[in-house]
Amino acid sequence: MDKPTSVQDFFGTRKYNDNSPEQRSRVEGIAQWIGRTGLPARIVKDEEFIAMMAKMDKKFKVPKRQIFLNLIDQIYKEEKEKIKQNLATARRITTGLDIWTKKELTASFLGVSDCYFNPETKKAEHKLLNLKEMVHPHTAVSISTLVEESKEEWGIPREKVLTTITDNGSNMVASFHTHAEVATTSEEDSEVEHDNANDEYEHQEGEDGGYDYGAIERTPCVVHTISLS
Repeated sequence: MDKPTSVQDFFGTRKYNDNSPEQRSRVEGIAQWIGRTGLPARIVKDEEFIAMMAKMDKKFKVPKRQIFLNLIDQIYKEEKEKIKQNLATARRITTGLDIWTKKELTASFLGVSDCYFNPETKKAEHKLLNLKEMVHPHTAVSISTLVEESKEEWGIPREKVLTTITDNGSNMVASFHTHAEVATTSEEDSEVEHDNANDEYEHQEGEDGGYDYGAIERTPCVVHTISLS
């Protein structure tokens, strides 16, 4: 095989322009990879990473870390808006809750996820919406407050939530019993009969004028229930 001429070698190693489609697509791919895997953005400064990218494409130049951070933030906002639109078109939504605690009890987090049928893709989708840090103690009120914040952030009305799946912890059970008791008391005091036969969501109106989490308040997680048995 003949040795490449100096001109061929020059054009073969000349870097992409920053605004070229080739450069942008590779930068976006790396940004999505970092964002979706949770890897630290500082990996782009690692010499081994830069060497690996050079072997894959000699024309590609790895930009600074801040460029990736800005792009990850932009991609996140765009993806979040898409999910919010899907949630808005979904007819019913099932919410899942769970609490994680770090080793040595240094911090706790409430995970809030939603499962729904996307009419556009014709598929069921499951999205982790929030991972909110909790303060001790993990009371029913604190759980309800974080769930409300999550629903408000993602534009999910209470009456659209079919059910909320949780473990059998007393705090989880109490947080949703509270909603049920408030709704029942309100109905008894007002002595007003509501015909929900034609109501698409069959919701219950609460004392504050809002709505409870739907006809089914809470569904115990099957896995947690089986593990207890």
